[in-house]
Amino acid sequence: MKKRYAALDLVKFLGVFAIGCLLHYRSIASKAGAPFLLEQIPVLGTLARYGHFLVELLFLISGLLAYQSYFNRIAKNEYTFGKFLKGRIVRLYPAMILSTLAMAIFQWSFYTKNGAFFAEMQNNDLPHLFLNLFGLQTWFSREFTVNQPTWYLSTLML
Repeated sequence: MKKRYAALDLVKFLGVFAIGCLLHYRSIASKAGAPFLLEQIPVLGTLARYGHFLVELLFLISGLLAYQSYFNRIAKNEYTFGKFLKGRIVRLYPAMILSTLAMAIFQWSFYTKNGAFFAEMQNNDLPHLFLNLFGLQTWFSREFTVNQPTWYLSTLML
């Protein structure tokens, strides 16, 4: 059984909450010209305003936990890079494919009905769709494409 760290789990939960729920919707609200009312609540407002720093914190925590998880197994030659890569692909790739295809269908439907892409996403073309499907969008482009949230998965694959 893996050893759990309650404090790190709490920080990860707050980070994902702040990024996924607060920071993301604050960004959409500001583009739409609407007020973001949660910003008026002291703790939530601070998380919403400075939540982008939590992305780096989550990467650091992920790196620390990955190091701790794999170090002994690698030192004892029980774990290879091939096993690591296979595990990452099996775990991350299906979610990336399904969410990218769902977003491509949603984007196309939204565009045909409204004449614009959802939330001002750029590069909604076939080459960027293929980059997203193979998890390569952050390897070759710094711009958000078909499925914005998969930049994180693409970076993990890198």
